Parts: sequence; C-alpha cells; structure tokens
Amino acid sequence: MLAWRRRLFPFQGRDAQRLAILFAVVYFAQGMWYLPNQVFTIVLKERGLSAGQVADFFFISTIPWLVKPVYGLVSDFFPLWGRKRKSYLLLTSALAAAAGLALALGVPHTYAWLAGLFTVMGLGLAFTDVLVDAVMVESGKPLGLTGAFQSVQWGAIEIASILVGEVGGYLAERRALDTALLLAASFPLLSLAMTAAFVREAPARAEREVVRETLSSIRRALAAREIWIVADII
Repeated sequence: MLAWRRRLFPFQGRDAQRLAILFAVVYFAQGMWYLPNQVFTIVLKERGLSAGQVADFFFISTIPWLVKPVYGLVSDFFPLWGRKRKSYLLLTSALAAAAGLALALGVPHTYAWLAGLFTVMGLGLAFTDVLVDAVMVESGKPLGLTGAFQSVQWGAIEIASILVGEVGGYLAERRALDTALLLAASFPLLSLAMTAAFVREAPARAEREVVRETLSSIRRALAAREIWIVADII
C-alpha cells in the first residue's frame, strides 16, 4: 500500500511538495501567456491590419523563445546578487508580470506598445522557463524526482492550454483584451511570490575563467567554415 501511494504521489517531503507546486505554477503561467492571442487576432484585424501584419505581431512576440539557450548561459556564468537561479527567477517573473499589467492597466493599445510589451512579457516567461528547468534538474536529481517534476510541469501547461482555448475564445468574443492581459499577467506575479518563498539556493560566484573559455570556444566554432556548411549557409 505504501509503495502504491508513493507511485501515485511521490512528493512526500515538504521541500518536494513546494517545488512541485512552484513548477506547476510557472508552467501554468507559461501556458496562460497565450490567453490574449485570440483577442489580439480579432482586435488587430478589426483595426484594419492585414493578415501579414498580424502574423508579424506574433512573430515578434515569439522571438525571446528562439534564444532560450542564451538565458541558461547568462544565469550559469553571471550570478546575480550571489545567486544563479533565484535572483534571475525573481527578476524575470517580475518583468513578465510588470509588462502584462502595464498593458492591461495603463499603456495605450497601439500596435507598437502591444507588440513591444507583449514581447517583453514573453522574454520574462521564456527566461523563467529555462531557470525553472535548471532548478528542476538540480533539485530533482538528488531526490530522484526529476521525472515526476517534469510530469507536473507538462500537466500544468496542458491544463493551461485547455483553458486558453475555452476562456480565450470567450474573451475574444467580447473583445476583452484588458481582461485577458490581466489574467495572463497574474500568474507570473504568483510565480514571483512563490519563488521568494520556496526556492532555496546556496551563494555562487561568477566563474570568470569558465566564461572566457566558453566565449573563446564559441568564437572558434563560429569562425570554422565547416559549421556554416553544415548549417547550409555557405
């Protein structure tokens, strides 16, 4: 019976439970970032924008998700306030929440403001995603819960995706862009509070020699003609 219970609910310790909740909230927030998309599409088209301009809007907003490996390098090599994960998690969660709240509560809904701040919100969430994955691996491996934590993450984002379809359609029908943005911004705010309460991390130092070696390796790789041939660029 005890073994069956552990398989069904493996998060027995308090720290494991806190981390599982944190991972669920952060991934749920990531999924809810898409909540305003249906409203954006309708509102922008009703303003007379072409399909191409609407597509450009969404392309711009997804750019931060295309460079996710950079965020891991930054947090690994340049600790902020003596921490590699928690300090950046606090900063990026606050950035995502602030950008969403600014759009929902005060900034004019011009194309430039919408595209700019929604992209900033995506930057905060993409950076947070990378950091949380690092915390998940670093914390999950000693506890033997990496797979369980990952299941929680993907379960949370799947639930968010279902809600985005249902609630997003309802809000789009009513052109309730402010409400959609406010809801999307509330979850990074919750991630911020939970990071402050749940994430434990020992102080770290910037590894300057490792940084120099890594940058040197990157420069050598970029200078190698074979790399560009494989990439089909030359």
